[in-house]
Amino acid sequence: MIGMLAFIPFLHPIAAVHDWWYLLLVPLSFGIAVIYKAMRLPTLDAFWREVFVMTTQIVVAMIALAIGLAIWVRLVIPLLPVSPQAGLTPAHPSPPAASAPLVQRA
Repeated sequence: MIGMLAFIPFLHPIAAVHDWWYLLLVPLSFGIAVIYKAMRLPTLDAFWREVFVMTTQIVVAMIALAIGLAIWVRLVIPLLPVSPQAGLTPAHPSPPAASAPLVQRA
């Protein structure tokens, strides 16, 4: 019963946003733009125009970065050589052979 009441964000994320989590970029970037422009503009005459321009810039930049990363991962990385280099140890070395016990008894 207690386990059902607990919410651990990274181990058990909210299931309601799994299909459209990427759309949360728009309100996040809008909030960042509102706060940033409210602090940086000397006058608030063109506040909303500046906010929408910055929101658009953030969203377009994130989409461009996602496309660039997808191209890098799917096209460039598979072309890299896979041959092992001399002097590198394996990622999972084999455990040492069983020898004397680690604890000495008196």
